[in-house]
Amino acid sequence: MAFHMPWSSYSRLNAWWNGRRDGKHGIPLPEQEEYAPYELELQKLAEENIRRVAQEWEQMDRKLKSEYCKAEFQRETAQQGLKRAHEDYSEAEEGAKTAGRLIKQIYGKEHFSPWFYRFLMITLAVVEFPLNSIVFDLFG
Repeated sequence: MAFHMPWSSYSRLNAWWNGRRDGKHGIPLPEQEEYAPYELELQKLAEENIRRVAQEWEQMDRKLKSEYCKAEFQRETAQQGLKRAHEDYSEAEEGAKTAGRLIKQIYGKEHFSPWFYRFLMITLAVVEFPLNSIVFDLFG
């Protein structure tokens, strides 16, 4: 709801005042099909405001339409890139699976058992601390 200033020449109070004045003067006559001058003035003002708003919206629409078209083009381009990336990923994934199967066929199972691997990693982690302290003592 728009804010109406009571002192504006087109406020409700002013419209009431003009309507009352026109009614006292018999404007328009009861059989007359034309509108009163104040009503015509209000109609003209409303049409001007509608025209002004329509022009502003047209300018805004032109600007937003161009931005929308650019964004739509970028979206389509990104969709095509995404589709190509999915295809490349699927192809690379299939290649990796094939390579993994070939490696298993050539070399058989893994060389280290999981328990030996864990033991080796824990041992290296424990030995790493004294080795690092010696290196830091030497080189600062």
